[in-house]
Amino acid sequence: MGLLMELGPCSIDMKNATGNGTLWNPHSWNEEANIFFLDQPVGVGFSYADFGETVETTEEAAKNIHAFLTIFFETFKQFSGRALHLSGESYGGRYLPVFASEIYDQNEVAVREGRQPLNLKSVLIGNGITDISTLYAGRYEVECGTASLDVPFQTIGNCVRMKTALPRCEKALQRGCIEQFDSINCRAAVNFCDSELSTAMWATGKNVYDISKPCEGDLCYAENGAIKRFLDLPSTRALLGVESSAPFSACSDAVGESFAAHLDKWAHPTQYYVAGLLDRGVRVLIYAGTYDWQCNWVANKLWLEKLVWGGSEEYQAGAWRDWSVEGDGKGKKAGETKSARGLTFATIRGAGHMMIAGDHGALAEEPPILAGVSMVTEVPGTRVQLSELERVLDLWFEDADMVFQAEMKVFRLHGKTLASSSTVFEGMLSFPQPNPPERVEDCPLIRMPDSAHDVAIFFKAIVDPLSFMPPPAQTDLRTLLAVLRLGHKYQVTHLSKIALRHLTTAYPTTLQGWDSRLETRTFPSTKSFNDEFQLLRAVLKHGASWALPALFYSCGAYPMQEILDSTVWIEAGDLLLEKNLCLLGYAEQFAASLKVMRFLVQPTPSDCSDRLKCYPSRLTWFDMVDTWRPSIPLEIWDEGDWKRYAREVCAACLEESRRAHRKARAAVWENLPKTYRLAPWDQL
Repeated sequence: MGLLMELGPCSIDMKNATGNGTLWNPHSWNEEANIFFLDQPVGVGFSYADFGETVETTEEAAKNIHAFLTIFFETFKQFSGRALHLSGESYGGRYLPVFASEIYDQNEVAVREGRQPLNLKSVLIGNGITDISTLYAGRYEVECGTASLDVPFQTIGNCVRMKTALPRCEKALQRGCIEQFDSINCRAAVNFCDSELSTAMWATGKNVYDISKPCEGDLCYAENGAIKRFLDLPSTRALLGVESSAPFSACSDAVGESFAAHLDKWAHPTQYYVAGLLDRGVRVLIYAGTYDWQCNWVANKLWLEKLVWGGSEEYQAGAWRDWSVEGDGKGKKAGETKSARGLTFATIRGAGHMMIAGDHGALAEEPPILAGVSMVTEVPGTRVQLSELERVLDLWFEDADMVFQAEMKVFRLHGKTLASSSTVFEGMLSFPQPNPPERVEDCPLIRMPDSAHDVAIFFKAIVDPLSFMPPPAQTDLRTLLAVLRLGHKYQVTHLSKIALRHLTTAYPTTLQGWDSRLETRTFPSTKSFNDEFQLLRAVLKHGASWALPALFYSCGAYPMQEILDSTVWIEAGDLLLEKNLCLLGYAEQFAASLKVMRFLVQPTPSDCSDRLKCYPSRLTWFDMVDTWRPSIPLEIWDEGDWKRYAREVCAACLEESRRAHRKARAAVWENLPKTYRLAPWDQL
């Protein structure tokens, strides 16, 4: 669900718009970070054990998670030492604190044994279930109070019964599940609470994950069935390398029954794990949509307020404040937040349990807020020394009020300058920051997960417009790439428009533009497949689909061995589709080159003045061209070839050859989008 319904690079295609089951997700979290999704506990999704072994509690599952992460970072050493953030939702409120605690404890062992520990930085939980003692009070407030809607939606009669039962429910949970766990008493308490405080909600037909919607399909979302069907396709399973023959299982009855039999979410108060993590410097972000009933925001608010840890007094005394998304320039309220010493809680107005999947309420059309989320989790509340960091002198203004760090370089800039250029920077500067925030020379520090080289170019283009001018001014490939990447990511519209204008000079949408690109191009031609592919990847993320046919064509024009040997496939492991398209394009462009040259073997025109000369000459030319075998059908025959060819055939044959060649090239250009599985030209 997370992969294909929420934050993965592709979303399930519910309208069959693409024909291949998925759609490109422009709001994927992997725009900001490397992500992997785990099917766990063993037995769910595609996960399996060779001999049927199972886990029956979250604590047991945590050992598998730590083992997987250790093996992953030992195998892919290029990622070793990178910051690790654990993120999840729903039952993730139970999983993640336990998993993070296991990682932290095993890190202590690794350090003692001289091994590389995992660089655990933070835990992010969205609409999670963590402390069960507050769950039912929250559900009552959502149904019978105004915690979510202006008017309660549950009947008065049901609300009276629920209010009467709530104190008894809470006392039973406290006595049987929390103060002294007893499986019989705890199970009885849970059964009573569910019967008296949950049954009425299920009878409403509302979506328990988003009370503004009806419950439709598996788990109240029709997407779940579509995801299962897509993942069980033989082609999908083959592409993913699924070894098990068992069908995909979003939820496993066997695993669920086993966890329930052990009262997993009741037997061990998970909030104590959260307290332990906070006291050891692991940052925690809890966020919740206000339309979720199942794991509601009120329950999360209540358990955080009574959580006992080193910063609890500071958190309890702290003031609630609004936070906003500045997407409309009017400071639209997105929710409320509260922070203290590494703990941040934020609500999202009008969002449901699956806010990342589209139930994002106040975050609608504002995916860049994820950049703000990353800052809340990344920045420790300490003062940073500059001794180990390198100032970029031409982007360090002593009177500026914000410091940005990318890798080991820092930039000091005026926050208003950036905010006036970018709605994302407005949002980043207004999003709740940790208390106290990290500072450099009394300026707030914001870390950026981008390359220092790209950030330097990007900031330079903002503060010095002359450094990146529109065509016909010239630029260079590195500058163009940096602005394409970050201009889109941080929504600096005017820079994105300039970058796209430069891109158009080299990757046009017409054949006439293609033929004149050497004269109009405003940045040097690429010299390698790697350079060409970096442009392609930036454009894919940018969404400038009109440039894709020409870019894919340019990638397919390189020798197959260079494509196969490219380092881009090693540096990024998520490019299988793009790699296959480039190889497919090479093959189809190779075939198209022969079609373009077919005029050499077509029947001699009726008005040919010298058949004995022209036809043999054309065959000789074809034999010679056939040995070239390049994958550049649009360039395989140029004006120099026409001049030599004109000396060996009559005027009639020359004219007919030119006509057939023009027609074949036009067909190649027209079919470029289809070659690369793109929409037609007029839809790009």
